[in-house]
Amino acid sequence: MKHLKRALSLTLAAALLTGTLSVHAGAEESAAYTDADQINYREAVDTMTQLGIIAGKDSGAFDPQGLVTRAEAAKLLAVMLVGGQEDKLVLSEEAPAFTDSQDHWARDYIAFCVQKGVIAGRSEEAFDPDGQVTGSELAKMALVALGYDPIVFGLTGADWEISVNAYVNQPNVNLYAGLKDEIDPFEAITREQAAQLLSNTLNAQMMSDSPTQTGVENGEEVTTFHTPKKDEAGDPVTFRMEYFVQPAEEQIPEA
Repeated sequence: MKHLKRALSLTLAAALLTGTLSVHAGAEESAAYTDADQINYREAVDTMTQLGIIAGKDSGAFDPQGLVTRAEAAKLLAVMLVGGQEDKLVLSEEAPAFTDSQDHWARDYIAFCVQKGVIAGRSEEAFDPDGQVTGSELAKMALVALGYDPIVFGLTGADWEISVNAYVNQPNVNLYAGLKDEIDPFEAITREQAAQLLSNTLNAQMMSDSPTQTGVENGEEVTTFHTPKKDEAGDPVTFRMEYFVQPAEEQIPEA
């Protein structure tokens, strides 16, 4: 295992130089961006900024209509999956190495998301880090991050987009909330649309890690199905609760 900390100083510096999506915990709200008047999804941008998931460009602008790249999407999802704490980003020894991403600023974020199964390369050798991301593609990444197994839920193969756009509209997921009249899932997604979709992901219900089976005790035909995750009290567990809310015993008491 190796920690990304050794590479972050270089990758983050490169990110700032290239004007890519950057991540800074405790960053200011959307009003601080020089193009704040152009941001339509301010609440979502505020949420993602305050959690340290997304920030503006080095110029001070947010660039709400800029298009998200695959590398930027990988960074956003990677940071979300560690609750905004980049020191928890860890790669396995078998982390994927794409030929077109070895010197890319997002190399380690890409590898982290690939090993988590959240995103895949265009092929075994190529990732296409600077390629654009569609609404459906980002929604698929978000679903996998929420615990939806790509094979079990049909998020692969020729009809993957049909499955994705069915699951994202479920009441306990609703990733397109606030975007339905303005997003075309098959077109490249903008930075502010991505902020809205991923902000919705924070409030979406996680899928249970383990499937439920019926008919086992009665000797009947066994049926296996997956259900949304709930806590011990039977309440829904959201992405925010899973990754951003510390358990009571881990919280630092106030002085």
